[in-house]
Amino acid sequence: MRYRKLGRTDIEVSEIGFGCGAVGGLMIQGDATERTRAVETAI
Repeated sequence: MRYRKLGRTDIEVSEIGFGCGAVGGLMIQGDATERTRAVETAI
């Protein structure tokens, strides 16, 4: 995994991320199969 500095801070974050927030409601309202498929696709 490659990391980069976040803006002008000394915080380092990965270049790649997978958010599981409320975007589109999938991770909150979707069924388990849809959530699993989304994570598998991201990986």
